[in-house]
Amino acid sequence: MSSSFLQIDHVSKFFPNPSGEGQVCVFTDVTIKIEKGEFVTVIGHSGCGKSTLLNMIAGLDAPSEGGILLSGREIAGPGLDRMVVFQNFSLMPWMTVFENIRLAVRAAYPDWSKEQIAAHVRKYIELVGLKGAEDKRPTALSGGMKQRVGLARAFSIEPKVLLLDEPFAQIDALTRGVIQEELIQMWNSTRNTVFMVTHDVDEAILLSDRILLMTNGPSARIGEIVDVDIPRPRSRELSGPACQARGPDKRSRAASAGGSNSDGRSILSVLRTTSLLSRETFVATPPEEEPMGETKSRDVIKARRRDKKVTIAQVAKVVGKNPTFVAAALNGTHRLTKEEAQKVGKLLGLDKATMESLSKFPVRSDFPNTTDPFKYRLLEIIGVYGDALRDMANEMFGDGIMSAIDFTLDMEKVTGSQGEARCKITLNGKWLEYKTF
Repeated sequence: MSSSFLQIDHVSKFFPNPSGEGQVCVFTDVTIKIEKGEFVTVIGHSGCGKSTLLNMIAGLDAPSEGGILLSGREIAGPGLDRMVVFQNFSLMPWMTVFENIRLAVRAAYPDWSKEQIAAHVRKYIELVGLKGAEDKRPTALSGGMKQRVGLARAFSIEPKVLLLDEPFAQIDALTRGVIQEELIQMWNSTRNTVFMVTHDVDEAILLSDRILLMTNGPSARIGEIVDVDIPRPRSRELSGPACQARGPDKRSRAASAGGSNSDGRSILSVLRTTSLLSRETFVATPPEEEPMGETKSRDVIKARRRDKKVTIAQVAKVVGKNPTFVAAALNGTHRLTKEEAQKVGKLLGLDKATMESLSKFPVRSDFPNTTDPFKYRLLEIIGVYGDALRDMANEMFGDGIMSAIDFTLDMEKVTGSQGEARCKITLNGKWLEYKTF
C-alpha cells in the first residue's frame, strides 16, 4: 500500500493549563493525507490550532500524540526540505533583499559557486517583481515587498513542502491580490507541495486544491474537507455556476470565488450554510467585517505618532508612566488603564476601537522553551519589552542595531524603596546604523 507524500496521522496537541490544573487540548485526532504538488489550505477561528499544526509540520513543535511523516520519514525537527513564510515577514534587518535570499540558497546548496548562487537568487527576485530593489534593506521596503522577499527566499531552495502561515494578513487588499497571483505563478512553475493557514475564505478558494475546515477549539478537529474543482487558472472575477466543490458527504457546492450555484447563492453563502462552517462551529467572516486586530491597531498608532510627530517620551508624559512601559503598551505587550488609553487617544486622535485596544489584555510573544526559570524570565522580558526598546532606540539613534561585539552587560544588587532586594542590569553597546555594516 503506497503512502501519501505528507501524512498527518492521528495528531493531537495539549498545552499546560494556565491555572496549573491538567492540560488544555488544542486539537485532537487530526488525520490528513496530502499528495505531492497539492495546495492545501486550513481555515478556522483563532485558537483552533491552525498555526500550531503548521509549526508541527515545520518541526518547530512536536505532537503530543500521533506523528507526521514526510516522504515516509517522521518529522523530528526543522529541515531545509520545509520552508515557512510567516505573516510577520521574518527578514534579517541588516541584510539587503539579495542577501536575505542568498542566505537560504547558500544553506541549501553549499557546493554551489558564488556565480551559481547569485544567478539563482536573481531568478527568484525577478519572479516576485523585485528587480531593482536587490540592494534595499527591509526598512526601505513596504509590507508587500517584504513578503515578496519571504516568498522568494522560501521558493528559492525548492523545498518539498512550503508552509504559509497567514502570509497576506498584514498586506493591504490591492497588494494581496497581486502577490497571490505571483504565488500561484511560482507554484505552477515549481509544483511544491503547499500547506497554508488563513482566515480568508475567498483566498482559500482561489488558491487551493483542497480546504480543511477546522471546528472551534479547544479540542478542535478537522470538521470537513472540501475539494475545490475549479479549473486553473482562476480569477476572483469568475461568475456563473462554473464548477463544483464536493465534501465528504458529496453535497454539491459552487466553488468559484465570486461565482454562484444553481439557486444564485454565492460560494461564501454556500460554504457557510451547507458545510460545518455553521453557527455551532465556525462562521466565516469576510475581512471587511472582522474586528480590528491587534496588529492593525498597533500600525494605526504608529502611523498617527509618525504623522503627528509625537515621541514616546511625549506620550509617557501625558500618561504619567515610565516611557519604556508606555512604549510596550503602544506595541501591545502591556496595557494601559481605560483612563490612560483615553489620554493617548485624545493626544493621537485615535478612533474608539484603536483607543480601546490599548486597555485590552496584552498580546505577549511566544518565548523559546527552557526549563530554567531565570532564563525564561529574561526571555519574557525581551518578549514584553523588545519592540518597545527597539522603537525608543530608533527614535534616539535612527534605524540600526546595538553591537554584540563592542558591548558590556553589568549586573548589581540594589535596594528598592521598600527595602527589598532588586536586580539592576545595564546593557551598554555601540550603536551601529544599518548603512555602516
